[in-house]
Amino acid sequence: MKHFSIIAFHIYALRMEDNPWSEMSWGIDQEVPLRGSPFKNRCSHKGTSLISFHMLNLVERRSMMGDLILKSGDKIVFIGDSITDCGRRKEFPPLGNGYVFIAHNLTTVQYPERDILWVNKGISGDTVEGLVRRWDEDVINEKPNWVSIYIGINDVARNKNSNRDLEDLLRNFEEPYRQILNRTKREIKAGIIMFDVFYVASEDVAKRGFDVSRYNKIIHSLAKEYGAILVETDAAFQDAVKKRPNSQWTTNDGVHPSPLGHTLIALNFLKSIGW
Repeated sequence: MKHFSIIAFHIYALRMEDNPWSEMSWGIDQEVPLRGSPFKNRCSHKGTSLISFHMLNLVERRSMMGDLILKSGDKIVFIGDSITDCGRRKEFPPLGNGYVFIAHNLTTVQYPERDILWVNKGISGDTVEGLVRRWDEDVINEKPNWVSIYIGINDVARNKNSNRDLEDLLRNFEEPYRQILNRTKREIKAGIIMFDVFYVASEDVAKRGFDVSRYNKIIHSLAKEYGAILVETDAAFQDAVKKRPNSQWTTNDGVHPSPLGHTLIALNFLKSIGW
């Protein structure tokens, strides 16, 4: 890997259209080329490795930051869809090449004395009902101290054109979500971190018009009820797009993060746990 200066990192991250990315498999949609590039992009790419490496330059004095909730000896399991998966089962084992990988690297550098085990159980295309089916194998049997859940955008996408009543669809989202939260609290007593879901309409070339607000309302309510740490990605992306409208935060679909988007998710996750 080439060692770029921090200036080169900023150019690299903010001018992603000049860079070819490797291909990955996605959950809900087709291959989408990055804006202005002949190369197809899906999730994880070599650029993310560079971003995570050079984000280490942002690590300064620990006294300026909070105390990380992850302690030495802790295990944290990340479970979700393609945004979490990011090639962890293919090109980029074991953590993928997205926000989990970036957060792991930054945490390791900031807290090198803490021996923390990071486990990625994301599966592209998954839904909350899919998590229910694999909760035993991928969470309960892992016996983690912390469980990070990032799920919902595939539920939003698949339900958009459904003929079923929206209230019924929302109940079918909340009930299985509540089921995995109950099992986590009851069977392994792990701490829980929950992500809401984002959608950047201005970057969706397919103009699908997803509405994540009702799903996020459920996620926020469940996080409060179960005492979970909430990572508000939707607000973070909307704020980022407003402040940097010419940057590309997703891969032209409004759903899957670009390298810049994964970095945004990683930093908001770390802020939420005291990094």
